[in-house]
Amino acid sequence: MRQPTISTLAHSAFLLALALTTACGGGVQGLYSGGDDAFFQSLEFKSDGKVEITFMGMAREGTYVIEDDRVKVTASGDTQIFKIRDDGCLAGGGLVGTYCKGGERSSVATSGSSGVGSESGTLAGSGGLRGTYEAGNEAMRILLRFQDAQRVRVMVTSPGANNAADGSYTVTSDQVVITADGESMTFARQGDALVGDFDGMAVRFMRK
Repeated sequence: MRQPTISTLAHSAFLLALALTTACGGGVQGLYSGGDDAFFQSLEFKSDGKVEITFMGMAREGTYVIEDDRVKVTASGDTQIFKIRDDGCLAGGGLVGTYCKGGERSSVATSGSSGVGSESGTLAGSGGLRGTYEAGNEAMRILLRFQDAQRVRVMVTSPGANNAADGSYTVTSDQVVITADGESMTFARQGDALVGDFDGMAVRFMRK
């Protein structure tokens, strides 16, 4: 059976999130961070009518319009309506949650939060990586588990659904190249993070 590729797993997760939020039931500008009930990590509204939606460490651009006390956000053909509350926060309701300027979001990299054991993320003596790197939130996560100096397992987890793909990787200076099912993806190491881009989405994995 053909295993899902890295970009397929992550891209499908992002589109699923948009579909879920669409199903749920003055002006705005700047960065609005999600609280504990929020599905997305943040919404950044720009003056040119565009909005950057960050989910699971991945960013995708959309557009928005303001109608009275509502903000209509459209991305990938789907529209989500947010209500502007008296305190200036944006309430999406249901799975979407609430977003406020300067709001703090709970860390997704807390111990045991994903059901995957925490391991040391230090570099192996051979130049490989060890441990688990994670992007996501309470609703859905993508994990990179580096098993030894050559092997990596990519996992997408969500309530009631889990997918995984096995691959290999190489480390050259500050670059990590992961290959699975004939497809390669390059990450830049930035401290405790792995940062990459594919299919127009920026993704940032943090070491657990």
